[in-house]
Amino acid sequence: MDRRDFIKGVVAFLFATKIKGFQRDKSSLFSIGLLKHSGNFKLRDSGIKQILWEVVKRTSIEVSFEIDTIDPKDKKELFKSPFCYLSGDGKYSFTKEEIRNIKSFLDFGGFLFIDSAEGVLNGEFHNSTEKFISELYPNIEFNIAPKDHVIFRTFNLLDKPFGRWSLDPNFYLIEQGKRVEILYTQNDIAGACSKDLLGNWEFAVSGGDNVREFAVRTMINVVMYSTCLDYKSDQAHIDYLLDSRK
Repeated sequence: MDRRDFIKGVVAFLFATKIKGFQRDKSSLFSIGLLKHSGNFKLRDSGIKQILWEVVKRTSIEVSFEIDTIDPKDKKELFKSPFCYLSGDGKYSFTKEEIRNIKSFLDFGGFLFIDSAEGVLNGEFHNSTEKFISELYPNIEFNIAPKDHVIFRTFNLLDKPFGRWSLDPNFYLIEQGKRVEILYTQNDIAGACSKDLLGNWEFAVSGGDNVREFAVRTMINVVMYSTCLDYKSDQAHIDYLLDSRK
């Protein structure tokens, strides 16, 4: 099932549970849902909003700037957006009911992006994430995204995930068939994109503004991939990208 089937799944879910009140105009816009968990989950609201602004400026995607907090205890909450964002800076967990609901969301075509804000490699957030993945997929582990994976060229040509820190040169993923259901980085991409109330960058970035720009490009790739999957994996498109950057 691809992301297009997500909408079909939402419709089926609404009919099955007799949920009313969805606004058709908002449902046609790309949105990011902030996934609630037991830890410090609400760290990067400003970064997410800035990412959405960059998506509008750099792509043809129309977005909603409303960032819904998604409570996984309520299954209908999970179907507000096909893109969920999970962050934190320490330990976190989900209940068994929440795990079941999140798995249902992923099975219906949902996409989960996990972006560590901890600032250390393989710390408590990372350990919690590995436990979370083992509860979702008892027989599957994270794989490192190969450097020729479409996530590195969906919109911008990249060789690694850039973020506030350069802790880990890899994306980690859970892939079912040709569809990535979960993508994970330890480099705090949204932190690199965060601005304060005065419009100043909220955090310093290891490597300076050039790396910050590449962090924005990394997030654009993640958004584009979540909406379009691997439609740009053909060689003709790769050649065009390479030629256009000469």
